[in-house]
Amino acid sequence: MDRVLQASAKTRFNMHLSGLFRRFFIALVVLFSGYLSVSAQVKVLPVIPGKTNPAIQQVHSPHLAVYDPRVHSKGKLILMFVGTGGSAASLRGMDSIFATMGYHAISLDYENNVITTACSHSKDSACFNHFRKEIVTGTPVSSIVKVDSANSILNRFRELLRYLVKNDPDGRWGRFVKHGKPRWNRIITAGHSQGAGHSAYLGKMFKVSRVLVFSGPQDYLDVFHEPAGWQ
Repeated sequence: MDRVLQASAKTRFNMHLSGLFRRFFIALVVLFSGYLSVSAQVKVLPVIPGKTNPAIQQVHSPHLAVYDPRVHSKGKLILMFVGTGGSAASLRGMDSIFATMGYHAISLDYENNVITTACSHSKDSACFNHFRKEIVTGTPVSSIVKVDSANSILNRFRELLRYLVKNDPDGRWGRFVKHGKPRWNRIITAGHSQGAGHSAYLGKMFKVSRVLVFSGPQDYLDVFHEPAGWQ
């Protein structure tokens, strides 16, 4: 009798697991279908960095420029930065969601192969400051990254906007440019991990519309027991 009860309990447990798995699988299908639906609505423009300027090198993938032509535009551009070692292409799903909300979105391919926390144990109190400055502006001040002005975040973004204005006029990218430069008051900077720090750094340099940071910055000087000076 005990064996029958145990077998019955085991059967019910397996059926319960089967039901959970089935519901989980259905949820995944629904989410994936929703993502495909979103992707089908938005316009996604992969842009090889070298096409915007021959001096700009591709690090991981093309830049991504995304918007939804079927929704009313908010007149704001979200500039996204992926974390260490990540590609701009990996942010396509997030960019697509932003696009359906009425935002234009750009994910920028940039030099992110050196992890930010390489400065954590540095005895140079300006290590993080120099790390951010060289990647963002191309000023040769850092001992741990090598980024020239052509391949800096600022130049990559500026050249990409100019390219989009010229090659995708229906996207109305011109609203984010004035005299060949980004209109920062219409731009929201956003980033994850290392990218969060670049987003915040730009927010200190320019009067941007908003700053979004996810899982960062991590710019803390262990030797000095304090956050990096730029923060």
